[in-house]
Amino acid sequence: MVEMLEASRDALVATATRAVDREPLQGAPSYSRDDLAQMVDGFLHVLRERADARSDDAYEFYIDTVIPGLVAQGSSPESIVHGTVAWCARVMVLATRGLPHPDDTVELDWLAAFFAGYVRDIANSAFRAARK
Repeated sequence: MVEMLEASRDALVATATRAVDREPLQGAPSYSRDDLAQMVDGFLHVLRERADARSDDAYEFYIDTVIPGLVAQGSSPESIVHGTVAWCARVMVLATRGLPHPDDTVELDWLAAFFAGYVRDIANSAFRAARK
């Protein structure tokens, strides 16, 4: 599944562009297509790292550095969580298009568990940063 998402990078960038155009993060700077492409590449790197069970370095960097940085730039924790959940839903739809039976697969279960932890960790990081 991760391979299919990596192969769908351009579709993910287009999805991110449409999402930001429709619902920009409150207080965040506007993002160019190149900025969004870099974010998608980072997301794919984190996803690959987790899927391969290599390490959590990129994931932890993202949670501990990028999310507090968004809060410091003025994004509200609520808008960060909102955007993250919307992103996860969009990626899940794209991911299930390539599965033979998307309602009963090990890959889908893994991705759902990844997203559950991802949203939890982003929410915790964003709200913790806002309290500082």
